[in-house]
Amino acid sequence: MDDFMADVARRAGALLSGLFHSGAYRQESKSGWDLVTEADVRSERLIVAAVRERFPGHGILAEESGAQGDCDEHLWLIDPLDGTLNFARGYGPWGVSIAYAHRGEVRLGMFYDPGTDELYHARLGEGAYLNGSPLRTSGEERLSAAVVVCSASHEPWQEEAQRIALTLWPSTRSLRMTGCGAGALCALAAGRVDAMVEVDGGPWDYAAGALMVREAGGAATTVDGTAMAARSRTVVAAATDRLHTSLTDALRH
Repeated sequence: MDDFMADVARRAGALLSGLFHSGAYRQESKSGWDLVTEADVRSERLIVAAVRERFPGHGILAEESGAQGDCDEHLWLIDPLDGTLNFARGYGPWGVSIAYAHRGEVRLGMFYDPGTDELYHARLGEGAYLNGSPLRTSGEERLSAAVVVCSASHEPWQEEAQRIALTLWPSTRSLRMTGCGAGALCALAAGRVDAMVEVDGGPWDYAAGALMVREAGGAATTVDGTAMAARSRTVVAAATDRLHTSLTDALRH
């Protein structure tokens, strides 16, 4: 399954890269602020078709087309283009996120960044890797020294996201917004940032990346402190348990 997922992620990434460099794709708003492009749709079609052919009985939850099939025992979570606005504006990060869950527990996750040719993958209980090399978080334990990625998006999470940003800004070393949730979680697993908080995404944004963080030695829960599951829609992740506790305490207060 690892080789299959890596192959599909790279093929979708090649499709996206071609569209990115040519600029030959349509874009439109899903709502007043949420953007979707032809690239999102074509990448998702490629991934979904591959999963259906290889695993016809499995369920699929994809960002653009929603739920397909009624099998929750085997569930694929697909973000065909994480960082759509970045992609449309011509800068990174952006990439392809795919995760596989069995009975509600994410067991395998991958994120591919075509711009850097970086393939992140993690398997439950077997570690996290970047292009085959093991990943470890930074090990940072102090919130005051932490580089934290967050999101301050628009409706329906605008007020909550703004409160989070304003709470963390004076408490951290640096607060950043990357526009790519899965990519930020992978950066955390690689030790490039120290923590991440986001409330305005979907399960496809967090499933692969949260597994990556945990397998790299970090901690990841939902904003309300419950364990991450296949369908979790918020995330608080940190390089260490101690930093995660400090982060959740700051948000609670």
